[in-house]
Amino acid sequence: MEFLHDSVILDDGRRLAFSTLGPADGFPIVYLHGGVGTALTSSPELSEAVDELGIQWVAVSRPGFGTSDGHPERSMLTVAADIEQLAWRRGWTQIAVVGVSTGGPYALACGAALPQLVGAVAIAASLSSLRPPHAVPGLPLHTRAFMAALVAAPERCIRLLDVAARGLHAHERWIARLLGPSRAPAVHALSAATKHGVRGAVEDFLVCARPWGFDPASLAIDVHIWHGLRDRVAPAEHAWQLAAALPCCRVAIDPDETHFFFRRRCAEIAAELVGAGRSAHR
Repeated sequence: MEFLHDSVILDDGRRLAFSTLGPADGFPIVYLHGGVGTALTSSPELSEAVDELGIQWVAVSRPGFGTSDGHPERSMLTVAADIEQLAWRRGWTQIAVVGVSTGGPYALACGAALPQLVGAVAIAASLSSLRPPHAVPGLPLHTRAFMAALVAAPERCIRLLDVAARGLHAHERWIARLLGPSRAPAVHALSAATKHGVRGAVEDFLVCARPWGFDPASLAIDVHIWHGLRDRVAPAEHAWQLAAALPCCRVAIDPDETHFFFRRRCAEIAAELVGAGRSAHR
């Protein structure tokens, strides 16, 4: 089973790219990617979930990722507005949203801004709003330094990272073979996400490092929090902070998981979302 790639033109003329997996009439679960961009390849777990649950998995590329046009004035709420326009054009009256890593806050924004459309939200290895990402306890020094550099000197970082991205594009197949089958999908996703440079990814992260523009306590829907206790990219402190802020949530902390568990656990997460999302608007 392969993703079908598509796009819509939004009201302001921007192109929003997305990829779908599963039947067109399946219950839509909108997937908001992390910092490396939308995954363009399926996994056995995701294909199984699509078949068994009858869902349509919709992987959206946020502004500046892949073939989605950039949006310098983006915020979490403008991304939620993009999802609302996508839903209207596709004829969806109810959806669920899942966000991974930096996609988590954007998924929560959808839940806050679109309560009539979004029935449930899941977030996996997500950031929280109570502290900037680089100020959360438990981060390794090199991760903290990298995040802090993005916030302090984004233009300089963009120039340096663009050089690295061009190297990735030139040697993508070799790098994927070197890192092995388990990491090859991430290599291909990163290459596709930075097709037109890294500015979109950096701007996307900066939005997460500023006030979010909405209060997580305003969410009146189910939020399912998934996190790994061994996560050293987004330490579990993020999950505790979000659990304290959200009025209605379920928390699953796995003591053995790191940051990169979503592809293996996506079927479980999707199953929870289908039940919660479909029942929310009955």
